[in-house]
Amino acid sequence: MAKQDPEKQLRFLLEKGFLTQEQAEAVSLKKLSAFFQSGLYRRMEQSENLRREIRFTVELAASEVNPGLTGQNGREPVVLQGAVDCVFEGKRRLDSGGL
Repeated sequence: MAKQDPEKQLRFLLEKGFLTQEQAEAVSLKKLSAFFQSGLYRRMEQSENLRREIRFTVELAASEVNPGLTGQNGREPVVLQGAVDCVFEGKRRLDSGGL
């Protein structure tokens, strides 16, 4: 529905409480429409393997997060958690769309 009528989708998300009024006002319908016309969206749409909101947890040496840390401090483990908004498989590789 978002591609066909972004404004209607935005109203739906607002009415159902998925977005606040402030969040809805921050959405640029012009930019959203441009996204649906972009090469990135076409690649996403053509992908046979598109995943969203992929959560991850990884343990790294502190120096990988902050290269300024050296010695024992740089070797200390840190845990990094997050979510990948969208990842999809292109013709030859996984693609984050350059985001």
